[in-house]
Amino acid sequence: ERLAEEVMLYTYAILNSKLFRSEFQQFLCNDFPHIPLSKSDKVTRELIDCGRRLERIHTRATLHSSDSTNEYFGGDAIVGRVSYYEDRLFINDEISAGFTGVSHDMWNFYVGSYRVCEKWFEPLRGTNLSQNSKGLAQLVLHSIRETLNIVAQIYHVISSNEELLNT
Repeated sequence: ERLAEEVMLYTYAILNSKLFRSEFQQFLCNDFPHIPLSKSDKVTRELIDCGRRLERIHTRATLHSSDSTNEYFGGDAIVGRVSYYEDRLFINDEISAGFTGVSHDMWNFYVGSYRVCEKWFEPLRGTNLSQNSKGLAQLVLHSIRETLNIVAQIYHVISSNEELLNT
């Protein structure tokens, strides 16, 4: 059972690697992905650890709105057009409400063809952003930030181990 979990976590880390996705782009579109295996136990353990942390973040097992550094500003706001300018995510047409501390990388974080920062607010258009929704948005932003940090670690692990890209 532990081996199956570790295989899944290793695979999850590899699939979240920008290096892997760019190197094997053509195969990912047409076939099941080929998951390169490391010959190094240290590299394997590091990738399993990264996969475990990603899995916890993506299932919200380790997140709390109090962890977020993205403060809401602007009082009551009807959700409208979502936009970004100078580390601020705006959630209304008037550009008067939103969240601080949103980096350019966070704004440009995609899952598939969807920019997460825009897609998350889509069902809320035309509604007043509730306190609960503000907290959930902070969790999403925190999840993106943590994901980017872990993906950077995965990049470092894989880029310093050429064998993973040459299989």
